[in-house]
This record gives sequence, structure tokens and C-alpha cells, in this order.
Amino acid sequence: NSLIHLQIKQLFELFFTFRNNIYSWGPLRKEIYPAIVYQWFEEPIKTSVVNLQLKFADCLSNRRNVIVNDINSDGQMNLLSKYTCHKPSPYRPNEPWTLQQALIYTIGMLIDKSITVNEWTTELDPMYSTLSALKRNKMI
Repeated sequence: NSLIHLQIKQLFELFFTFRNNIYSWGPLRKEIYPAIVYQWFEEPIKTSVVNLQLKFADCLSNRRNVIVNDINSDGQMNLLSKYTCHKPSPYRPNEPWTLQQALIYTIGMLIDKSITVNEWTTELDPMYSTLSALKRNKMI
């Protein structure tokens, strides 16, 4: 138990206090598995966990049609209102969207997964690492 290990554990305790909301895209447990292995926090998680991936398809279908310029300067409905609509969804209803596809579809933004998935994180996971326990602990 090094000082760094203790500080990481304290940081996780701050994140997972009952007053906080944690937002994830997909199952949170999958994302924080390495922290569970290293006992950086105690389960069950005391925070409110919101999986935005589950809510995205419903939210998107409710907001597909958007009225633009619908009120004129007199506060009356403008007869020349423009309606915009996203292109049809490439997914079936209730099918989970990847975060990358959701961002491309809604705002035309691409996230390069090579930035978010680094090899060194896999090396710290005792289930997948080829490193010795001593070397892994030094990396932490």
C-alpha cells in the first residue's frame, strides 16, 4: 500500500460519495473494473449511476423534429417556421448506440478510440497483464 495507492483510493471515495451522480455510457462496472480489482473503492457504489446509453435512443426519437424560428417579434407563431429533422437512425428502436456513433450522428464529431483505450491500462489488469505483480504495482 503505497502513498499513491492511498491517494487514488481517496480520490475514488470522493467520486463515489452518496451526494454525487455518476454518468456513464454503458455499464459502469465494465469501465471501472480495474479499480475494483485494486480495491480503490468499496462496493456497492453509493452514488446515483446513470447509464446515458440506455436513455439516448428514447431521447433522440423524442427530439427528432425541431422547430426553428417559430415565434416572430410580436410573439405570434411564424407561418414560415422551418422544420428540421435528423436523418433516419441507423439503429433499431431500443438498440444501444456506441458513443462514437451517437456523436457522429448528432453533432458530426468523431472520437478516436485510440486516445481512450491505451495499452498501458490493460497491462495493469491482472486478468490480462503479462507483467509481474511487482512491476504492475510499481506502475500504479
